Amino acid sequence: MIHKEIGDRKGEAISCLSLGIVYPSVGEYEKTREVLDKSLAIQKDIGDRKIEAVCYVSLGAVCLSVGEYEKAREHLERAVVIQNEIGDKEGEAIGYVNLGKVYASVGEYEKASDYWQKSLAISKKIGNRRILTLCYHGQGANFFSLGK
Repeated sequence: MIHKEIGDRKGEAISCLSLGIVYPSVGEYEKTREVLDKSLAIQKDIGDRKIEAVCYVSLGAVCLSVGEYEKAREHLERAVVIQNEIGDKEGEAIGYVNLGKVYASVGEYEKASDYWQKSLAISKKIGNRRILTLCYHGQGANFFSLGK
């Protein structure tokens, strides 16, 4: 990677993060974790908390995809804590959507609903209609699962 050769750590971390978004689309989950872990380590070292949270979200999504729900939950909770600390309301709302997906995946529909409600409140406050759509979709699927 050129970024590594020239000592551009932030660029290297972003490149790894980008690869971590591409690899899952071709089923390369171990490579995904590898590059995301590398990006996360660099982000922690250079102190870019926003991108550190994005790494955790991406790791959570990978774990969710392969059925590692507890790891997914842990990564997503770390992301939400960071997003809350740095005031990234959009990121926090997305984190809650993803936590809702984790809990719905394991049949904990009430807990899933709680997270989608948190996301819904933030999304309405910041006016993000894309995240609102994700919340309503999650809640709708949740209600269906509950027979409501």
